[in-house]
This record gives sequence, structure tokens and C-alpha cells, in this order.
Amino acid sequence: MKMQLKTKLWGALALGAMLGLSTGSALRAQDEANGAKQGQGARRGGGLRRVITQLDLTAEQNAKLQPIVKEHNAASKAIRENAALSQQEKRAKNRELMQA
Repeated sequence: MKMQLKTKLWGALALGAMLGLSTGSALRAQDEANGAKQGQGARRGGGLRRVITQLDLTAEQNAKLQPIVKEHNAASKAIRENAALSQQEKRAKNRELMQA
């Protein structure tokens, strides 16, 4: 009885791992197909872009969202490029920006 439970548990874990890997591969392939850059910078903004795509917004909704996204991106870039801030201060400011 315990052996069957262990076997089912390992099977479920393996299936979950395979699904997770295939989902990640599919998302990377989608990003590459959409012209996303490779490397560390490719992840920046990818989550938001993916969420916006999944929301299937109307043209009007997308038009209202774009200025908000641009403002957020500009603020985030200003924080990243501010040489007067330490890495810890930049992280804190980015957290504040995400909460706003």
C-alpha cells in the first residue's frame, strides 16, 4: 500500500516537473518569436508583456494602459541609472515603485 502511494507521488512529481519545463520552454519560444532579446535583459518587462497579452485587452483599454506602462518604465530606468544610489537603495526604490 505504501509502495503504491510512493509510486503515485513520484509519478505526480515527475509529471509536474515535465509540465513546468514544457510551459517554460513554450513561454521562452513565444518571447523569441515576438523578438525578445536573449540574456538577462530579456526577462525585464516580459512578465508584464505576457500578462497584458493574456488579458486580451481592447484597443481602447490598451491605449489607456500604455501611458501608465511608459511612466513606470521611465521611473524604473531613472532608478537603475542613478549612480548616487547604492544597490540596496535602488532595490528599495523599485519596491516602492511596484507598490505605487
